Amino acid sequence: MRFEVKYSSSQGPHLVDITLEDINGMESSGILQVTKPTNSGEKTITIEGTKEEFSRMAQLLGNFSKG
Repeated sequence: MRFEVKYSSSQGPHLVDITLEDINGMESSGILQVTKPTNSGEKTITIEGTKEEFSRMAQLLGNFSKG
């Protein structure tokens, strides 16, 4: 799974690849957060939301498949 963040002033997309291992780690910890190394350190992505927002996002993601 890949999240892509773009800023109007940036030189391009900021990609965060989330592996199945990352997803399993989030499930085990109960925290929707992943930390990835970068050239200058690391970046942490945290996903916060209400129960309703997470439920709706889960429904949306369940409707998509690649390939």
